[in-house]
Amino acid sequence: MEKKGLDVITRWFVKWIFLPAIGCVLIFLAMKIQTNEWKCRNIAKQKGYLESRYVPGNRGTGKACLCLKKQNLDGTVDVKAKLVIDLD
Repeated sequence: MEKKGLDVITRWFVKWIFLPAIGCVLIFLAMKIQTNEWKCRNIAKQKGYLESRYVPGNRGTGKACLCLKKQNLDGTVDVKAKLVIDLD
């Protein structure tokens, strides 16, 4: 009898506490990454770059924004231009 009661409590805890907590953490991490991608894109546009790539901090380095393909004032595009901005 005790096992059945404990099993019901465990299932309730997993269903209503543990799984929603994991879901909230995953949503928070996704929002954080998306916000940093937007920040990277805005920085690249302000500095005159056409492309940007956000590198999360869990890849062995700190968070960084890679800005690629700078548009010059005369309208030409320098495809070799690269700027790395540290977002930490």
